[in-house]
Amino acid sequence: GGIHPRNPFYVGLYGGSEAPAVLDSDQMMHSAFREAGYKEIDRTVILRCLLETFRPVINRRQLLLRRSTALAPGDERPTSWWDACILGPFERQGVRLVNRSDAKVLAEVRFRNMEPLSQSWGVHAAGITHLETDPDQRRRGAATFLLGEVMRQLKEMGVQLVEVQTMESNRAAITLYETLGFQIVDGASAYRKEPHGTS
Repeated sequence: GGIHPRNPFYVGLYGGSEAPAVLDSDQMMHSAFREAGYKEIDRTVILRCLLETFRPVINRRQLLLRRSTALAPGDERPTSWWDACILGPFERQGVRLVNRSDAKVLAEVRFRNMEPLSQSWGVHAAGITHLETDPDQRRRGAATFLLGEVMRQLKEMGVQLVEVQTMESNRAAITLYETLGFQIVDGASAYRKEPHGTS
């Protein structure tokens, strides 16, 4: 049940934007882990958005951000040796939302091309692997605006589907993605087993 940061096998057995742990749709694997004495320790959700029907959020806050910010290339380099091992083989891109007045980074998103996995789905897909908002900008629409602009650009590039995953307990992130038209398509459980001799 690999899940960041304990995800040594690239994007796991299922592929996807990141290693999701053990998918709810794989009940045989759940049974095998439980019978072997593993216990569920956390849960993730997988969300997808079809860009054919995507519409960015339009409100006063988003219009103000459009006038006061600009998009800039983000850092595509691995953040660590581990990150390089996990995502090194995949084509990645990063985009930053910066303030026009002082070039301060308000939010940043990184995503990757999900080929060749998405070929089996019959669509060209991209997976969001990282989304970060400056603490001072949280709940001010910066992440919503950045994701909306990036998804619009991906649509223009021929991407048909965007996938992301987050922890089931992260209600703020789930609400953000659902606001942009993402829908939960699966969940997953991470399992761990204490070594013998530990309490």
